[in-house]
Amino acid sequence: MTGGDVELRWCALTGTHAAADLRVLSPAEIARSTRFWSAEHAADFVRARAMLRHVLADRTGRRPDDLVFTEGKRGKPELSDRAVSFNLTHTRGLAVVAVAATGSLGVDVEAVDSGAVPVWLAPRVLTAREAAAAGTDRRRFLRYWVAKESYLKWLGSGLTIAPDTLETGLDTEGRAVVTEVEGGLRTGYLHHFDLGAGYVGAFVYDHHVPYSSPRPAEFHRTSGARG
Repeated sequence: MTGGDVELRWCALTGTHAAADLRVLSPAEIARSTRFWSAEHAADFVRARAMLRHVLADRTGRRPDDLVFTEGKRGKPELSDRAVSFNLTHTRGLAVVAVAATGSLGVDVEAVDSGAVPVWLAPRVLTAREAAAAGTDRRRFLRYWVAKESYLKWLGSGLTIAPDTLETGLDTEGRAVVTEVEGGLRTGYLHHFDLGAGYVGAFVYDHHVPYSSPRPAEFHRTSGARG
């Protein structure tokens, strides 16, 4: 992988986690895990955060339990020294992290058969052109959804910007982009990635970059065991 590429890693979320996962988390992360309404959601949070730490440790050459996170512009999570850029997302059964050497990243993934993002939201999320193209096809709708969610996470704006004011399309060189309909916001470069029939995923980056299909994250047994 070169410095200009984006790396995608994933792990399954099953409502359980390994004992070693807790050993790499910070006290704040462990405390946060106790505030979920179900044990399964708490376990998925622990597993996803442990994956994030292992992936970033591989990229930075550090121990996963030595990584320090902070909030950057508009509350977007980042490493305290900004050694690499990253973004984490999760949906039912899956978590994905995107990592790059520099720049800003936004990533989103959705389970096709999950009811978390119903198609009836289309008029609030899609432009008229996009709604006509998607129709009642749930996968097509979700491709637009993850594109816009990724763009908003890339900007660090959350839902302060209405999704139906954003539009997907192609730039003059035929590259997939997300732009604001009125043209007031930066252009984000859109990349859809394959996670099999059950999921739809995308990330947005500062420019068009090469990337590979998401790979399983590696959890190193010896990480987090201080000696």
